Amino acid sequence: MGKSSLIARVSSARPKIADYPFTTLIPNLGVATIHQRSFTLCDVPGLIEGASEGKGLGDQFLRHIERCGILLHLLDISRALQGTEVDTAVLETDYRAIRAELNAYSPALAAKRELILLNKVDLIGNDTASVEQALQARSLPVFASISAATGFGTEALLSALLPLILQERIKRQEERESSGGELPVLKPQEQTRSMGAYRIERDEKKRIIVRGARIEQFTHMTNFESEGALRRFRDVLERIGLLKALERERKGFAAPVLIGNIRVDSYLAIE
Repeated sequence: MGKSSLIARVSSARPKIADYPFTTLIPNLGVATIHQRSFTLCDVPGLIEGASEGKGLGDQFLRHIERCGILLHLLDISRALQGTEVDTAVLETDYRAIRAELNAYSPALAAKRELILLNKVDLIGNDTASVEQALQARSLPVFASISAATGFGTEALLSALLPLILQERIKRQEERESSGGELPVLKPQEQTRSMGAYRIERDEKKRIIVRGARIEQFTHMTNFESEGALRRFRDVLERIGLLKALERERKGFAAPVLIGNIRVDSYLAIE
């Protein structure tokens, strides 16, 4: 967690930010400026185990990561906080799970330059020396420790990133010239599969079933035991008009409602 907060902190992008995982549903682009130079950051939906096999939302955006020059891998201290201590084994487990998905999806992607960022360090008073040492011992060198929420360390991060990004630009320009190809352009707004691209059907059991790649993946990722995640789920369905459509479809019938293969009528408060 924290990718959206970071891109909002260092650029003018205003992605959806919430206190539960997997808030990001589409890639968010933001332009960061430091020392009169600028570069683009891309916040992609979080990956879950099995993403390389099509689980969750992150898999369809792995190709966006392929187009990026440098990968920033954020480790969330809040996930590993035990009282006032940080259990770095938890951070290592999170890190290894994501690396496994990158390797499974594309060895070339996994070989890209990666920088590990330690985020939410304000939770430990910005004192990260012992945590960084423990992660180093686990072969996880921390490039920068930051708090996207408070801004701690973010300007220093941009300053440290700039020369690396300029190096990467030169490298990619040379590769383009040698191959005669064009540099890829990120255009996440032109994704053909939108959240609102769904259809409603009834099966032989009179069940109402919603079909649509994005909405099914979103539902699959939602933790219905989390109040925040459930609120987000309802908000999305209301925004794309699905709640009203289901109300019209279900009126007068106590038919079960499924999105994909997940039953959801008990979560929607529809009549």
